[in-house]
Amino acid sequence: LSAKMLEKTSLDVFQQQMKCIKKNREFLSSLSSTYKLGLISNFTANLPIILQETKLDTLFDATLISKVDDLKKPLKAAFYLLTDRLQVKPKNCAMVGDSYKNDIVPAKSLGMTTYWLGSDDCVKTEESDAADYRITRLEDLN
Repeated sequence: LSAKMLEKTSLDVFQQQMKCIKKNREFLSSLSSTYKLGLISNFTANLPIILQETKLDTLFDATLISKVDDLKKPLKAAFYLLTDRLQVKPKNCAMVGDSYKNDIVPAKSLGMTTYWLGSDDCVKTEESDAADYRITRLEDLN
């Protein structure tokens, strides 16, 4: 690929991601007016910066970033710490996650309602049936 084609492809991907972030920001904003929102992530330590730059940081009442907090999903301690930060009991929480092993299993074991987030392309498995609900996009939470 030429440098020009790579640049165009990169720009296209960036624009698609920003459009997706904007759409999800609007939806999360509507949820945050009714519910406490928490974020638990095994992503890199720069996630707080990314959240700030995309204006998503203000939508979450509490976050747990594994590289920052030194706790990683699927450890139950990570989920307990986040629910403590939110000042809610796990049984009164819902977990939306795309990883059965890291999100759904520990959340269910703590009594949370679980939403497995998978695209239409995902193959249905017994694992996906173990979640309380299966959604393909955040807006399906409505």
